[in-house]
Amino acid sequence: AMLVVSAYHTDIDGQIFRLRTPLCKRNVDGEINGIEASGNVDIGAGVSLIGSVAWQEGSQDAYYGENFAFPGDERPLSRLLPLTGQLGVRWRPERARYWAEFSVEAAARQDKLADADKTDSRFPPGGTPGWTVFHVRAGWEVTDTLTLTLAVENLADREYRVHGSGVNEPAKKRVVKFLNE
Repeated sequence: AMLVVSAYHTDIDGQIFRLRTPLCKRNVDGEINGIEASGNVDIGAGVSLIGSVAWQEGSQDAYYGENFAFPGDERPLSRLLPLTGQLGVRWRPERARYWAEFSVEAAARQDKLADADKTDSRFPPGGTPGWTVFHVRAGWEVTDTLTLTLAVENLADREYRVHGSGVNEPAKKRVVKFLNE
């Protein structure tokens, strides 16, 4: 079994923030806090459970008007990751150079939007809906420096959007990816 956990706190000091009215820039302060964890557990016969989870929250000072800042009046930062995770089962026989896995990936709804995000077309009105998708992948380590991977992602053909990306992932068709690592 292996588990890796990291937690972080980032202070933002003097980030350049653009105001639309009047058109000018101000320096703002803020912070981001987050936790990420990933791990796997061997359950025997070359089968293991794999998973990861990530969460973050953050805020920045809010500015209104030409010269007004209200200390303590904080707003969410743009593109903050919602609670996101992946859980799967991987099969890899001992000493084999091939593997296969099935996984489910999900993200919670993100409705904590920065003021600028509320008028940005990359964000659906009211925030990005949560989603759950399923994937099947297989791989072969041809050499120590070359791995071929075949993935059929989004098995249920669900349309979804990664928060802040501005692009919906495809639905109504199968997407097959060949990756060379």
